[in-house]
Amino acid sequence: PSTEVIPRATKMALRAIEIDEALSEAYAALGFIKTWYGWDWTGAEKSCQRAIELNPGLSMSHCWYSFNLMFKGRIDEAVEEMEKALQLDPLSVTINRNFGMVCFFARRYDRSLDASRRTLELDPSSVFVHLHLGEAYLGKSMYEEALAEFQSEKEVSKGSHGWAETFSAYVYILMGSPAKA
Repeated sequence: PSTEVIPRATKMALRAIEIDEALSEAYAALGFIKTWYGWDWTGAEKSCQRAIELNPGLSMSHCWYSFNLMFKGRIDEAVEEMEKALQLDPLSVTINRNFGMVCFFARRYDRSLDASRRTLELDPSSVFVHLHLGEAYLGKSMYEEALAEFQSEKEVSKGSHGWAETFSAYVYILMGSPAKA
């Protein structure tokens, strides 16, 4: 559970920095934790920027910084930062998948579709990718395609999260089928 893992991960990252203040991976980990679990936007940005300063070639630093920027509403910068991550590690399933998500939030639906399809080429069993495809189709008002992707997400994830169900219900409402929702 995150309530156990996150405090432990935070402690380990801080300990790593104590041992080596130039360890960019530890700052990147703190940036991730502060963004996703602490909602400490300022602290996360500082951690990510420090990680990038120490090692501009660490792709995940750019990836986590992209999310921080996205959550702060700095969408264009978020896309640019994720593009940097992708240039550094074009075969990363995680970065390709996350690029699709960031492009969706930036309302760049075609780019989101391309990134998500590329992710599936790299790993057809990757969770959340069909969800992002469905979201992009939803953004383009392509409801049947969105529903098909949400169904695929349910199968790939084996029902481990409820996002596909939630989005499917939303699409049915948009299509005028509240009973199906």
